[in-house]
Amino acid sequence: MNNLSLVIESKQQLKCINKPIDDHLLPDEVLIKVHYVALCGSDIKLYKGQYTAPHRYPIILGHEWIGEVVATGISAESKWCEKDLVTGDCSIYCGSCEQCKKNKNLCERVQKRGITIDGAGSQYVKISSKYLYKCPKTAVTRPYVLTEPLAVAVEGIKKIGSQKLSEAKEVLILGAGGIGALSAIALIDQGVSNITISDVEEVNIRTIQSMGLTNATPIHADMTKNVSEYVNHFDLIIEASGNENAIVSSLHLLRSGGTLLCLGHQNSIHIDFGMVIKKSLNIIGSIGGTGGFQEAIRIIERNEKCITKLITRMVPIDLVQHFFSKELDLQKNVKIVIEMN
Repeated sequence: MNNLSLVIESKQQLKCINKPIDDHLLPDEVLIKVHYVALCGSDIKLYKGQYTAPHRYPIILGHEWIGEVVATGISAESKWCEKDLVTGDCSIYCGSCEQCKKNKNLCERVQKRGITIDGAGSQYVKISSKYLYKCPKTAVTRPYVLTEPLAVAVEGIKKIGSQKLSEAKEVLILGAGGIGALSAIALIDQGVSNITISDVEEVNIRTIQSMGLTNATPIHADMTKNVSEYVNHFDLIIEASGNENAIVSSLHLLRSGGTLLCLGHQNSIHIDFGMVIKKSLNIIGSIGGTGGFQEAIRIIERNEKCITKLITRMVPIDLVQHFFSKELDLQKNVKIVIEMN
């Protein structure tokens, strides 16, 4: 069958190409009609040639997606039914290495959908059943396209531990984009209050305000330039901006014994490690959402309308090439979602 796919061929070169797909399925495969694909910072960096982690060109983009089951291989028949709403892992793990026994996101042979192997940015995809998760059947499917980034937040927050979360009287999230906003929702879902969310982008702050998060206060500010005002103020900081200065500043903003969860920055930076020791700070790094999908789906189910507001731009598949070449940088958005079918 015909199958339009969004292919990043090289830096600044994205094309919508027909990549026909047959209906032959391996026993554990599922054929999925993709409804929506959301863009994240990794997709934009891949397109711009700025992505520094392992990747390849050409690549079909898309690791945040939602779709419905069309057909199943023989061994997947018992688990999936036609029309089931599904999403899936970005981390394609082997399941047999030593790391997979502890944390599949750290698989020794991990591949990343839409980054090192083709993603879900096609009208139809075939995916092994073990990487899929069922979403509730609902008239509002759009928010479930954000399951993967919410799962990333959920997995990171798990590492903080329930005791540290319960003790956190003042919480700061640096960056009110997708991961930052979803981190706030995940924290509130666990009963955390007194959350401050800072961002320099006005659209991000306006979007957070529109969501009506009663336990979260958005501020339009660069916290790296307001350190003196908030020094030793926060028990927990989630860094979701990808800005290295945010991590450096966090050491000053945290109280002694505080915790810094890093979800955004992946390059080398210089920090005052003496301060980490003197203040007995806890620094946690986290990558990947595998293990957090089921909880993420439950959180979306409880917050569908709120999470839908993070989607600030919808782009039909036939306008994607024009959007990337002409409009990508014209207007800031929290989450851009592509309508695939």
